[in-house]
Amino acid sequence: MRNETGCFLQNIQLVNFMCHDNLYVAFTKKVTCLVGNNGSGKSAIMIALGVLFGVRATAMRGHSYKQYIKTGEDYSVIRVELKVKGESLQPDVIVIEKRLSPESSRIRITTNGEASGKTQDDLNALIEQLRINLRNPLCFLTQDQAKKILKAHNLKSIYSFFKSATDIENIESNQIHDQLLLQEIKKSLEAATTRQANKEKTLEAVANRLEIKDAIISAEESIRRLKVEYAWGRAHQEEKRRIAAEREREHMLNEYASKSQEKKNNLAKLEEITGKLSVLAQKKNSLQVRRQDRLDQIKETLGKNERRKVEILKELEQSEYDIEQMKKKISRIEQILGRPAETSEDQKKSEESLEAALKELNNEKNQNEKEQAQLAVQKAQTELTISKVHKEIESLEQSSQKKQLILQSYKQQSPIKFYGPAMEAAIAEIKAQNLEVTGPIGLEIHVKDKKWSRATESALGSCIFGFILHCKNVKTRLEGIFAKHKVHRYQIYVTTPHAIRKDDRILEKALKVSQSIMQQASSVSSSPVTTVLAQIQDSNPLVVEQLIILLGIEKIGLLDNRQSAYTLLQKKVGFEFFLTPAPDRIQYIGTSLSDMRCTVREKQLLVSQESETELLHEIEKVKEQQKELFQRKNTLIASSGEIQSALASHHEKQALIQDRIAELEEEIKRRETMQTDVLEIEYKNSIQMMDAAEKQKVSVAETYKEVLHEIAASQAEIVRILEENKCAQEREEALHKKEIKQYTLEHENITQASQENEALLASLQRRIDKMNSHLEMLHKECACLRDTAMDLSSQHILHVEREPNEIEGEIISLTAKSYAYSSQPALHEMSQIEGMDSTILDEEEERRVLLEKKKELECEIDRINMLLQENQEEIEEIEKGTLERVRKREDLTYKISNSSIRNFSDLMSMREYSGSLEFDHQKEVLDIRVKVTEASKGDKNSLSGGERSFSGLCFLLSLWPLITSPLRILDEFDVFMDALNRKAALNLIFETARRIDTQVIIITPLGVSNPPADICDVITLKPPVR
Repeated sequence: MRNETGCFLQNIQLVNFMCHDNLYVAFTKKVTCLVGNNGSGKSAIMIALGVLFGVRATAMRGHSYKQYIKTGEDYSVIRVELKVKGESLQPDVIVIEKRLSPESSRIRITTNGEASGKTQDDLNALIEQLRINLRNPLCFLTQDQAKKILKAHNLKSIYSFFKSATDIENIESNQIHDQLLLQEIKKSLEAATTRQANKEKTLEAVANRLEIKDAIISAEESIRRLKVEYAWGRAHQEEKRRIAAEREREHMLNEYASKSQEKKNNLAKLEEITGKLSVLAQKKNSLQVRRQDRLDQIKETLGKNERRKVEILKELEQSEYDIEQMKKKISRIEQILGRPAETSEDQKKSEESLEAALKELNNEKNQNEKEQAQLAVQKAQTELTISKVHKEIESLEQSSQKKQLILQSYKQQSPIKFYGPAMEAAIAEIKAQNLEVTGPIGLEIHVKDKKWSRATESALGSCIFGFILHCKNVKTRLEGIFAKHKVHRYQIYVTTPHAIRKDDRILEKALKVSQSIMQQASSVSSSPVTTVLAQIQDSNPLVVEQLIILLGIEKIGLLDNRQSAYTLLQKKVGFEFFLTPAPDRIQYIGTSLSDMRCTVREKQLLVSQESETELLHEIEKVKEQQKELFQRKNTLIASSGEIQSALASHHEKQALIQDRIAELEEEIKRRETMQTDVLEIEYKNSIQMMDAAEKQKVSVAETYKEVLHEIAASQAEIVRILEENKCAQEREEALHKKEIKQYTLEHENITQASQENEALLASLQRRIDKMNSHLEMLHKECACLRDTAMDLSSQHILHVEREPNEIEGEIISLTAKSYAYSSQPALHEMSQIEGMDSTILDEEEERRVLLEKKKELECEIDRINMLLQENQEEIEEIEKGTLERVRKREDLTYKISNSSIRNFSDLMSMREYSGSLEFDHQKEVLDIRVKVTEASKGDKNSLSGGERSFSGLCFLLSLWPLITSPLRILDEFDVFMDALNRKAALNLIFETARRIDTQVIIITPLGVSNPPADICDVITLKPPVR
């Protein structure tokens, strides 16, 4: 059928919808194929169109629209742009935007840039105008519906789908609604007949009412007059009671004022006694402070003298030491001066013998220098080699120290060092500013089994640098802190607080998924397997839930055995990929398994026992290399030592030669000395210095005696002051206790009197409050009675002499008479008349009201008669029209079924199959008969999965020309087809789309090859970032 509205979907934009952050897809051709791997969010486009155009959430894998809001976000937006034929030559551009939130949804519709609607009713009217009917399964075929139709075996369900798809079911529903409406009209006519009989009875009762009313009027007039008198009598009586109560209250107020003054006097006395007690305490404390200050001064003087004593003792010891040293020095000088001068043996040599000996020594010296130079070269070469070996040893030592430091950091783990000084400073400032921030995430992670530390750290990736917060203002401040400390590597995640999303039970659901996957894995493989979530589930719940949302850690497996990992991935038990302790990553890329080594940092945040063991092996290897180099170095050092020994012997020989030469040259000079004169001068100076030291010692000793005397005097003064303080304190304590006891007794007496006064005041206050309440009630009651009396007497004051009880008795007597008239049967029946009340009216007014009621009842009876006659004619017309519509519906059903039979046969013949649709409209069953070969039975159950799916699709396409809708969507209709049948099915869809004026969107995960370029466009969706 033609698309009379000329509607075409131009594009769609999804924001925070299901798995998409912001997805924009443009539709340019009549047929659009959306392809992509599972999880790329293809079906989200179909669901978004269903949400926008009125499909129920239960028909699209959900319970409510708010489930489609992306996890962690507060809202979701669906925006589509439609091009529609307008009144002018240019088409209209209609933009529909629907904003979803957990509480409500908002709609905004614009036409050519101008607002044209903002309510659901506006959207429903637009959908009806454009004839977009996505509630029809032919126009909106979901995955579940496709599976049910393509695999259906129930003939009644197939016929039911046929009725729903061709809107015959809606026509039947309308006819049933008409029949129910007809029944309601008949019931209303029966009720109108009953109401007519009641109105006639009411009309008869109105006449009886008029007869009795005259007898009641006179009694009611007397009662009204007596009520006025009674009201004024009550008002005067209550006024007298009020005046008496006010006098009593005034007496109590005077008594309360007297007691209040007495209370003030007692409080003043208590303050005076409290002041005296405070003065006594201050005086006592002042005396104690003065005595303590004096004692502290003497103790301070004593301490200074003690320190001075220690210093003087040290000075005396130093003086004695200096004197002893001087004595020893003088003794040595005296011994030196007392010796006879030593003289060397005079050996006179002749000038010729000395020159000959000197020449011989010089020749020997030159020969020794040559040998010494050769040994020096050998030594330099050896030392150069030793230096190279030493550098190698130092390099290995540095490497060993570095590995030792890393090992020490493993043993004494300081995770904050992992992030570097810049991040450490930033974290310190975050704590100082008391920001509500959780992170870095790496610091919040605790791995149960350290074996999986490196694998866990590899799985988390850059998330260990993440921070979790709940406010955008905190995010801005956090980014400012990172910029200040030049921190470049970080992630910020803004989420709702854990307390708010506690009902989502993210961690609980993920643990169930993890346990379920591990149970399936244990049934497939005997190797022990765990997940990243199972290893870190005892960490901060907020962090664990964020990692579940970001990485899906409940589906990341940890396994030692590679072969078991391959088996589990091939079995598809639920793991996304596996990590080994190394860590190696094993996963599917496309259709092939990939096994690759993950890059790891030199520094680790999460350290395992295997990392420590590996590092220990490397340290042992370095130590073995060091040992070999040390052995080589020792060999070279030994060789160098031998060369050094030879060189040293040459040096000694050279020194002997030099000494002998020097002895010959300096023989005369060595005999000339000034030793005796120098010692004499030094001896005199030492004697003078020792005398000065002795005098200084005597002076220090005198000072020491004085200090000891002062110390003894201070100690005696302290003892005396302590004794005096003790006696004075005892006297002051006795006097203080006596005065305290006196003031305390006086304070208790006044306090007791105050308490009694307080109790009396409280009692008076309660009585006054009660009296005030009583007076207030009396005032209100008097005012109320007076107002009532004024109203009854038409604002005239009346002085009544009789008592209210006497007047009340007369009122009761007249009321009894009036009741006797009112309780007559005729009046009792009139009280049930519709529209009448018990208001007391005068005779003329009552008569007027009753006459009006009589006229009203007569008109109502005539109107009901006319209505009965008109509705009876309308019922006959409706019954005749209903029969005609049933006949037309049956004719339409046969026409549509015959057209679908022809269309189905034509579509099946395009695949060289023969097929037919066998309808039984009486039993409401539909059988699809298909023959792929001449020998086949034609039973659908005998077909292969692909052939059955192809025949089901032909059935769907045979109905397409019979309905009108500008948009049709198919989701994964080809899940059970083989490649050949799928290609034929796609060609059928393309050819059908050419013949009908409609836009088609096909969603498939299998891809589309060689589509017709004139009508088909293929869009490949990439998996969104989760």
